[in-house]
Amino acid sequence: MNEQIKWLQVQLQSIAKPEVKHWFENYLKGQITYYGVKTPDVTKLVKAWYKECHLGDLSYEQQLEFCKSLLMLEHAEEKFAGIIYMQTFLVGKHDFDSLLDAAQWCFDKGCFFDWSTADWFTVRVLAKVIAKDKAAVELITRWVTAKSLWQRRASIVALRAVVKEAEYLDTIKAVIGTLVHEQQRFIQTGIGWTISDLSKHFPDIADEIVELHFAHLSKEVIDRHTKHLPRHKEYKQRKRLKHGKS
Repeated sequence: MNEQIKWLQVQLQSIAKPEVKHWFENYLKGQITYYGVKTPDVTKLVKAWYKECHLGDLSYEQQLEFCKSLLMLEHAEEKFAGIIYMQTFLVGKHDFDSLLDAAQWCFDKGCFFDWSTADWFTVRVLAKVIAKDKAAVELITRWVTAKSLWQRRASIVALRAVVKEAEYLDTIKAVIGTLVHEQQRFIQTGIGWTISDLSKHFPDIADEIVELHFAHLSKEVIDRHTKHLPRHKEYKQRKRLKHGKS
């Protein structure tokens, strides 16, 4: 395993650019280290890695172990490679339990410590798992009380995969109802992201959620994530008044 991962690391380093490294690290405020490789190039390398190292000849479990090993590494591009590999070669190829077990392991081990990588994993892997098999919704929404901040955020952000489907509206409401009492910014913006999506398909429901939890939703959520709702200006004004601004 070490030899195959070393091959990928060498390739990443060979095409890294200092200016790309600087831009990403500045954008993420130094929360994670970059080699300096843009996402499309990481994707190309992962596909080349799959062929060059004959990873398709390995069992599903062995390939999953490669991904977990990559997610444990330091650089963002290494983590992205693990995520891209999961998305491209593993999602939908086996029962979702093994992928969610791997996800739990990654959260427990602290593989995610910045919003960008955590959201990449949630959108590119967890949401894709849900899209392939809706039964995964029940397990992922149990993460709403998880110890890891990023796992709790994933419990709502992953539901963007079903935000167009009326049968999951009660589930979305329930998850938001639990999370909304946290004032942690990334929990609040995760809720806001889902409300924004929901407002494009079920504006009445989105409006109902905002009204019900208005006191607990942050000013940032009201300002940025209710823009598609007819009462957006009213909500902004009410939140400003609550914060003592005219």
